[in-house]
Amino acid sequence: MSNIAELANCPELSFIESMTLQETEEQLRELYTKYYREATGKEPEIGEADPLNLLMKAFCAMEYQTMQYADAKGRMEMLKTSTGDALDALAALVGLTRKEANRATATV
Repeated sequence: MSNIAELANCPELSFIESMTLQETEEQLRELYTKYYREATGKEPEIGEADPLNLLMKAFCAMEYQTMQYADAKGRMEMLKTSTGDALDALAALVGLTRKEANRATATV
């Protein structure tokens, strides 16, 4: 972590509001239930091995992976959480470059 005090005081950011895979699946199921109820007037019945249930789980896994990518990408564009090449690109915006690596020296 940086020794810059202002960065230490910056809040941690989450571009996906710290959602978990389980929360993503719950949100999808709530939306599906809402739309199903509106269309049919009934509650949906989805079994554990129902192809619709498996499709929802697969879709949520893919969506969550996309969300994780978006969160990582957003965090790379913030000074506090950026690393590597992304940090170099941020520094270049203010005219700074990383020092080249060289051997450590010590005076005895």
